[in-house]
Order: sequence, then structure tokens, then C-alpha cells
Amino acid sequence: MRFSLRASAVVFLFTVLIAAIGCGGASMATQQNSTGQKAPTIILSAQPSTVTSGAAAILSWNASNTYSVSISGIGTFPASGFVKVTPRATTTYMATATGPEGKSQSSAVVSVVTPGQKPTVAFNAQPTRIVLGASAVLSWSTSNATSVSISGVGTFAANGSVKVTPSSTATYTATASGPSGSAVSTTTVTVASSQNPPPTISFNAQPNTIPSGSTVVLSWTTSNATSVSIQGLGSFPANGSTNVAPGATTTYTATAEGAGGTANASTTVTVQSSAVPTFGHVILLMEENHSFSSVIGSSSMPYLKSLAQQYGLATQYFANAHPSIGNYFELTTGQIITNDDAYVGTVSADNLVRHLLSASKTWKSYAENLPSTGYIGGDVYPYCQHHNPFTYLTDVVNSQNQLQNLVPFTQFASDLQNNQLPDFSYIVPNMLDDAHDGTLSQADSWLQTNIAPLIASSTFQENGLLVIVFDESFDNDTQYGGSNPENTRQRRDGDRFQTATRRVLRREGTIVVPAELEFGVKCELREWAARHRFRRIL
Repeated sequence: MRFSLRASAVVFLFTVLIAAIGCGGASMATQQNSTGQKAPTIILSAQPSTVTSGAAAILSWNASNTYSVSISGIGTFPASGFVKVTPRATTTYMATATGPEGKSQSSAVVSVVTPGQKPTVAFNAQPTRIVLGASAVLSWSTSNATSVSISGVGTFAANGSVKVTPSSTATYTATASGPSGSAVSTTTVTVASSQNPPPTISFNAQPNTIPSGSTVVLSWTTSNATSVSIQGLGSFPANGSTNVAPGATTTYTATAEGAGGTANASTTVTVQSSAVPTFGHVILLMEENHSFSSVIGSSSMPYLKSLAQQYGLATQYFANAHPSIGNYFELTTGQIITNDDAYVGTVSADNLVRHLLSASKTWKSYAENLPSTGYIGGDVYPYCQHHNPFTYLTDVVNSQNQLQNLVPFTQFASDLQNNQLPDFSYIVPNMLDDAHDGTLSQADSWLQTNIAPLIASSTFQENGLLVIVFDESFDNDTQYGGSNPENTRQRRDGDRFQTATRRVLRREGTIVVPAELEFGVKCELREWAARHRFRRIL
């Protein structure tokens, strides 16, 4: 019982306190209102309002119903008074008067001019077109000026605005004056008769979504307009069209102008970026003389099959010719050039190296058992020259610099370890390790030994693409001509195989297309356009 009483007393006391506080607050408010006290007022001014650099101005103020006045950046003062200031640059001072009924503010600007520097003035009207009886606001800002005079309106401080109500179209001239001269700017307010209907405009783009580099037609129709201006493009008749080719998504705004005013309309053209991924390192590795079925359709190459299963397999990928050399030239020039494996001439046709260099891309040919760096001679078994088409290109053989990119395969591991792989790498195993003279099992073992470290490297994982392809099938394989794994995804992979026939579709040249797409190398070789259906392989 005693506990309950105490609890009740606490509750009762708490209730009483709340009531007392409530009643006191209401009473105080009534008493304050009954005194007739008003909210504070304050007027702040600066004399002079424009000074030269290093000179002083006097801020003065007069406040009522105020306890004190604080000026931003200066201090707190009595209700009325003055203070000297020496601003280094044009400054807006804000004074806050605080009183029993709240706060009030007033501001003053001290403009600072630099002796020897001529004034500048920016002058505009908003809006620039009005109907009869309406108003516009003239605004200006200056530097190194002490005053501004506006013809027919008056003289004002160096920065400010004023409302005007012209009865007809008027051009206003603002003259900014300072210690070192004057500056002039004009603005026009057009007054339209209230009987003139306002213009209307319809504005559109066709098409409104385009790939980069395409053209769009902007067209418009208006009523009650005499002309149309399009921001960034210029002025046009009231009805018409114009072509544009924006490099990025752009919003165009058209303004129709007439006696009754202006009207705006906007349209947006969306520019789609290329969906083709970008690769930093593309590696092409060549194998020899086996059909799709003997590689993918058998157990002879388990490592290569595992890559095809994990990454990409191009199943509609074909060779161009028998024997090998024509396919290798298709790969690098887009043309067969010759089918004579004993060819000893040079090739000046447009080629991959030429385009790589013009795009500032680096390249190397890593050939197993190449006798020496820059070697362009004939076969030195098990090295085979006609499996290394870069040794025939005049862009290479006639340049001491480019000859240094013909290197033995032993340099590949070193370049990979030292993060010095070029943008494009061509890898050619020797005749025993590419399955030409050796077994498929031997070739598969070579791939696992030399390619697995590449795929696992951070350089390749970041932005690499690997393409493995057989140059041709058996001589008697004419059914498929070079059926290959297709379907490569993302970076890191592009494993493809091909067989060959004497009558088939373009083959290794399609491998060059990724160099165009993934490197930004623009390839325009004669036959390559026909192969763009293979773009998605890589």
C-alpha cells in the first residue's frame, strides 16, 4: 500500500508540474504580446559602396527592438553604430539584429576595384520577351567599377538589378564607370502585343537511338513563329530539319520565336556505345592438319578439350585452302596469296602488322626453334617457315625494328613473367609439337606445359584473349572444310579449331577480325568484310 501511494504521488506531482509549465508558458506569451514589442528591424549601409584596393569603407547600421547586432566576419556590436572595414575583394556583409521577438537581417556590398584595370560589366534582361504591360528585370555585375548608369533608367551601384516595364521593344545600355575608365553592355527587351498568340513547336529526332557514328534527322514544325534556333546548331526557318551526328547522348533544345513570344521543345538522341569487349592481350596459337572430329570428337587431346568445354568452341569455323601456306596468308593478309608451301618471295599486300602499327599496337611472333631473332630464312627442321607468315611481309622484312619482333618461342615465358607481352602475340610450335609430324597427344602435352601458365597469369586474367586453331584438316576432309568451336565468352578464351576443304568459307582471316574489334585496329582488307559474321567468336 505504501508503495502504491508513493507511486501515485509521483504521478500526481509530475502531472502538476506539466500543468504548471504549460500554464506559465501560455501566460508569458500573453504578457509578451500585451507589451506591444515588435520584431527587430535593421538597415545596414556602406559608405562608400565602392573603394579602390586597400581603401576603407564605413559600415553603419541602425536597429530597433534589438539587443545587439552581429556582422558576419567582423563581430558583435550595439543596436546602432558603425565600423571601418578594408576588404581585399568585393565583399557582401551581413548584419543580424537580435531582439526579444527574434532576428532580422540586412546586407551591404562593398565593391573593390583595382587601380589601372578597366571596368567590366555583364548585363542581361529576364525575360527578354514580354507582352505589353509586363515587366522584365535588368541585372548587372561589374568588376573595377564604382557605379553603373542605365540609359533612360538611372544610376546605380556597381552590382544590382532593377525592374523595367517598357511600352515597346527597348534596348538598354549599361555603362560601368571606374577609376580606370568605363565599359558598356546592352540588352534588349522585346515587347509583343498582347493580341499576338504565342508560338508553338513540335520537335523530334529520327531515329532517337543510334550507334556511335550514325546520323540523326532533327525536324520541327511551328505555329505563330518566324524562326527556330537550336542550341549549338544555329538558326533555321520556322519549319524544317537538319542532320546531326552526335558522338555521345545529347539533348537538343529548339526555341521557336514569334511576335507573341517564344516556345521551347527538347528531344534527346541516345548514342549506344559498342558492346564489343576490349582486350589488352590477344594471343593466337596455331596447330596443324587435323579434323574437328579427330580433336574434339576424340580423346587424343584431353587438355585442349577441357579448354573448349570451359571456354569457347567455334563450331562453324572453316579453312580456305590446302596446303597450309594459303591459310596462313589468309590469316595475316585476308588473301590466299599462294598455295605453294615452297614460296620464297615477299608479300606487300595489306596486312595485320601494317594495321597494328598504324594503331600504335605492339606485336611479336614467337616461333619454336626459330634459329635466331629476326630470322627470315627457310626451314630449319623442326622449325617451318611457311607456318610463320610474318617472315614474308614486307612491313617486317624491310624494317630492322620489326624484324626484332620475330623471336624464338623461348622468349615467350620470359615476356610473360616480366609483364612484357605485346598487344598481339602469334605462337607457332615446331613441326613436332603442332601435331603436323608429332602426335595429337604430344601436341596436347605441349599446350598444357606452355599455355596453362599463360592462362593462370595475372596479365592474361585481367584482359587476355587466347585463340587456338588448327590451320587445316586432312587433305581428304572435304565434308566440313574446317568446322570449329565457336562461342567464346569474355576475356581469357577463344579456343577454336578448324578443318579445311578446297571450296570453303573464309577461315583464318576471321581470326584477324578480333584484332579489329578488340584492339581498335581498323582492318579494311579486301575479303574481311565478308567474315564479320564471325565477330561473336571473339
